[in-house]
Amino acid sequence: MALVASGDMDFIKVHANELSSRDSITSGDIIRVLETPFDKERVYQEIRKNVDLLEPTISIYIGDSVTDLLCMLACDMGIIIGSSSSLKKVAHSFGISLVPLYKETLRLMKVRHSQGWQKTKGVLYTVSSWHEIYTFMVGLSCPHQT
Repeated sequence: MALVASGDMDFIKVHANELSSRDSITSGDIIRVLETPFDKERVYQEIRKNVDLLEPTISIYIGDSVTDLLCMLACDMGIIIGSSSSLKKVAHSFGISLVPLYKETLRLMKVRHSQGWQKTKGVLYTVSSWHEIYTFMVGLSCPHQT
């Protein structure tokens, strides 16, 4: 999960399970603090409540499984990475639209000067790689030019 203050890539804070390490070397074991959908949603709500909202802030949740669905719908922008067929099946069953993130990026470019990014209820964005997410976030953080 990432929280981004508009126009400030330095503000990105990522919350996730961690790799176990000792003396800067990881064993590959994962320290699981966020296992269930309810763990994830609880942490998301705690983070959101404690964020300084003096600046416009967009919460982005990036997930790859059904256990991420609650948070992806609760945040400002949910992004599905990868191709989980079960996640896509559940999303479609509940009427959730899945839109490629590049289409949202193109839409943003068209409306950038007038209204900027706005949440669309019932929509999750799809990507195949972290490169697409990075490109979108860099575009989000670039200052508006007139």
